[in-house]
Parts: sequence; C-alpha cells; structure tokens
Amino acid sequence: MVLDIRSAIDGGGVEAYRAGHVPGAVHSDYDKAGWRVTRGDMPFMLPTVAQLEKLIGETGIDEDDHVVIVPAGVHATDFGSAARVYWTLKVVGHPAISILDGGYAAWKAAGYPVEAGSNPASQKIFSARLDRSPITDAAAVEASVG
Repeated sequence: MVLDIRSAIDGGGVEAYRAGHVPGAVHSDYDKAGWRVTRGDMPFMLPTVAQLEKLIGETGIDEDDHVVIVPAGVHATDFGSAARVYWTLKVVGHPAISILDGGYAAWKAAGYPVEAGSNPASQKIFSARLDRSPITDAAAVEASVG
C-alpha cells in the first residue's frame, strides 16, 4: 500500500498528487487528514485511538498491508511529516511501514513511472493495538530530569 502524504507544508497537496504520483498510491493530506490534532491550546498532538482507526481505515490501510509512506522529497519538513505518520502507525501497532527514501521527488528524478489522477482508497476496518512505548509526556520528561 503506497501512501502519498503531500500537503501544503511541502507546497503540494491533492493537486500535486493528482498531477503525478507513484502508480497505485492513495493520497492522505498530512496537514488536513487528521494525522495530528490540537487538544485545548496544544497543537500537533496524537489523535485518539478511535480517530486514528477511522483515519487509517478510510485511507485503505489494514493490519496486513506493508505501508510505504511517500513524502514530497523537497524539504526536511516533509520528511518530518513522513516520520510523524510512521511513528503514528507504529503507535497503533501497525507492523510493516517504510518511508520512500527521497520521497516522490527522488522517485520521479530516477525515471520511475508516474501516474496522474486519483486512486480512491478502498476503505477498510483498522483495529489498533496501542503501543505506548514510543510515547512520552511532559510529566515523564520532568521526572527524568528532575
């Protein structure tokens, strides 16, 4: 399963995806889809398990897929977006995830095939197996330095 996450952060988004992407890739706009949420006045927080199960299932990912995350490959910030999606999938227990080295820009520059248009996600039911080990909070950090 190839997941194109280009968004306004990297100057892309759905328009850039429709203009060209890795063949078969499904688009999930990192900035708009819900990979991070604001809780109270705290931006960039991990969504709830229910929110993530819905998002991941609507994207067409299930527990058996190997997910290849494709960032734009134009700036360090878009790799940060890919790393966040990778981390999020790890937290919900997804076992097989990769990030395309160099992103879409490297794919295209290497002369690999490109497809235009959209690939609709085949919605699935994703059941999270929460793994809190990659997560910490401010209280835990305070305890470790205090």
